[in-house]
Amino acid sequence: MNRRLAVLISGAALALAVACDPPESEEEEQPQPERVPAELVEEAGDGPPEIDDGGIDSIPDDPELVEKGEHLYLVEGCAACHLMDKEHTGPALRNITEERSASWLAKVIMHPGQMREKDPLAQHIAEQYPAPMPETNVDAETALAILAYMAAQ
Repeated sequence: MNRRLAVLISGAALALAVACDPPESEEEEQPQPERVPAELVEEAGDGPPEIDDGGIDSIPDDPELVEKGEHLYLVEGCAACHLMDKEHTGPALRNITEERSASWLAKVIMHPGQMREKDPLAQHIAEQYPAPMPETNVDAETALAILAYMAAQ
């Protein structure tokens, strides 16, 4: 059973990587995303209150959680679309935990589709990239670990 699960997870990660990694010729033609207007970030705050943030309102500085988050960042497929220092299929993530609230980020990680539908900041960001962030089925514990890893970068 564990082997089948590992194969399934590997297959899903490969599918995400392929979907999020456009051919080089397409990547070169893509315009650089525009900077998000500060007033849009300020208005976004924690995002729509009806979207669950899993109770995440801060990101702990916990080395074990950071290590777990790094593993999850890779296993859950985040790295296929998000690099830390460079725009890719999704936005660069370095310093994102300083620019957005923990609650807003948790909502995007756990419920990207709902955020694209209801949050003006998420809508603005989604318009800048060729593929929407897929549904993740990530729980609050996993989201918090991923956020801890992102905050440590």
